[in-house]
Amino acid sequence: MAVAGLGGLLAACSDQGVAGLEDLEPTVDETTGLSLIKLPPGFRYRSFSWTDDRLSDGTLVPGLHDGMGAILRENEGVVDLVRNHEIGVQPPFAAPVVFDPGAGGGTTTLAFDLNRGEWLSAEGSLSGTIRNCAGGTTPWGSWLTCEETEQVAEGPLRHSHGYVFEVIPGGVTTGEPLDQLGRFSHEAAAVDPVTGMVYLTEDDRNAGLYRFVPSAPGSRGLRSGRLEMLAIVGAPRDDSMWRVGETQAVHWVEIDDPRARQTRTFDQGFAHGGKRFKRLEGVAINDRELLFVSTTGGVMKSGQVWSLDLDTSSLTLVFESWSEDVLHQPDNIFAVDAGLILCEDGGRAPTRMSMLDGDGLIRVLAENNATFDGYRGLTGDFRAVEWCGACFVENWLFANIQSPGITVAITGAWDQWFA
Repeated sequence: MAVAGLGGLLAACSDQGVAGLEDLEPTVDETTGLSLIKLPPGFRYRSFSWTDDRLSDGTLVPGLHDGMGAILRENEGVVDLVRNHEIGVQPPFAAPVVFDPGAGGGTTTLAFDLNRGEWLSAEGSLSGTIRNCAGGTTPWGSWLTCEETEQVAEGPLRHSHGYVFEVIPGGVTTGEPLDQLGRFSHEAAAVDPVTGMVYLTEDDRNAGLYRFVPSAPGSRGLRSGRLEMLAIVGAPRDDSMWRVGETQAVHWVEIDDPRARQTRTFDQGFAHGGKRFKRLEGVAINDRELLFVSTTGGVMKSGQVWSLDLDTSSLTLVFESWSEDVLHQPDNIFAVDAGLILCEDGGRAPTRMSMLDGDGLIRVLAENNATFDGYRGLTGDFRAVEWCGACFVENWLFANIQSPGITVAITGAWDQWFA
C-alpha cells in the first residue's frame, strides 16, 4: 500500500494540530463488554488471546504482546497474525520450536477469519528467545521476529542473543538465528520486494539503520550475505540535529563482523562513518520509500519520521513531533494508502494509535482506555501502556496493547475515515 506524498513533507508542521480527538468515544469490546479503547463513531472491535488465556494446546498465552505481522492465506479469507512477546530470561512457554531453554520470549500465531470477523485460534510458534519486540513480514509469507537485546550466554541462558529469527505460518520454523543479519538490539525489519534487501532498525541510544544484502533470493538468502550501515555522504559519523525537510545523500558502510563477537555492531559501523540515530524502532516499505521512526528523536525527544528514497539513495527528515500532545514517541508503524499508522510507546497516558497523513497532520485513530477493577484479577490504570503490532488487512486493523496483553481487531468505515 502506498503512502502518497510522505516523502514530500517539507514543512516543520508546527502549525498543524491533532485531528480526531474530539470524535473518540469509549467503545465496548464485543468479546468482554469492557470499554478497553476509544474509537471514532461507527467503529467496533473484538479482543482475543489475552495473557493467560489458553493456546490451542491448552497452555497459557504468554504476556507482553508486542510487534505483529499479518500473512494472508491464499484463497481462504483467513489471515495469520504472528505476534511477538517481549519476555526476558525465564522458562520458555510451550511452542513447537525452542531456541534457548533459559529464555521466555518468542512468538504466537493467531488466525482470524476476515469475512466472518471471527477469531479462530492461537498457538505457539517460537520460544526460547529474548525480548521479541518488532520485526517484519517477508514477500514470501513469513515473519522476521527480532530480539531487542545483546544478552550473552550466562546463568540459565545457553546461547547469546540479539538475533533475527524467521517464523513460517503453516511451514517449518527452524528456530535457528539468522546471525548474518547482525547481533544487536534489533527492533524492526522491512524487506524490499524488488531487491530482497532487508532493512533493520536498532533500538538503542546509539542506533544505526542497517541493510542486509542477501546472497540469494527468498528465505534461503537470509543465511548469507552482507550487512551494512547507513552513512551520510560527506558527513562521516553524522549525529547532527536535522531540520524537517532536510535531505542528504547516503551511502552504506560494511559491518566487518555481523555477529559482534568482539566489537558491537553499531561501533563497527560508526567507526566506518555510519550515521548515529536515537532509538530507531518501526520501519515500513512504501513503494520505493523506506519509512522509519526515531522514537526519542528531535528537539523535544517526542519522535521523528524519516524517509529513505531507495532509488535515489537520499534521506529526508519528513516529520518531527514538537509536543507530546501531538505525537509521543512513535514505535511500531504500518503504511496504508492514506498515510502512516503510528503506535505510541508507553509512559504517557493515554497512549494513542494515530496516522500521519500526506499533509503532515496527525489524526488519532484510537486511544488506550484500559482500566480494571478486578476483571480477571486485574486492577489499576493501564492507559499509559504502549500500543504495538499495528497491521491492516482488508477492512480490519489489528493491534496490541502490551500489558495486560490484549490483541484487538478493529473495523468500521475506513474509506470515510481515511478520506
